[in-house]
Amino acid sequence: MAIRRELENPKNLLKVDFLELPLVVLKKYLTLICLAEYKSCGPKSVKLLKPYRLRLRRRRIKVAQHYQKCGGIVSPLIFKSHLPVGSRWPGIAGLIQQKGFEELIRNT
Repeated sequence: MAIRRELENPKNLLKVDFLELPLVVLKKYLTLICLAEYKSCGPKSVKLLKPYRLRLRRRRIKVAQHYQKCGGIVSPLIFKSHLPVGSRWPGIAGLIQQKGFEELIRNT
């Protein structure tokens, strides 16, 4: 829990060396990156995250590519330049393999 609280700060989130992380931890890190970027977009975005939006986006794509190379399964939406927002947001379960991931991919 303390690690998650520490990583909620975008400065700390961007400092993580993800290349050496095991697959399970890499998946959690990718989840945190996606959520931070999602929170930084839109009209109700978190002000603390706005200056980091571009760096979070670049990091999300790099981490997703590395996660996929290591054997993780992700949606093609995660590689787009912008994450879907509003009613098009599939949630983390629609971006990174979770329980029921195959159904979500077939329906999009």
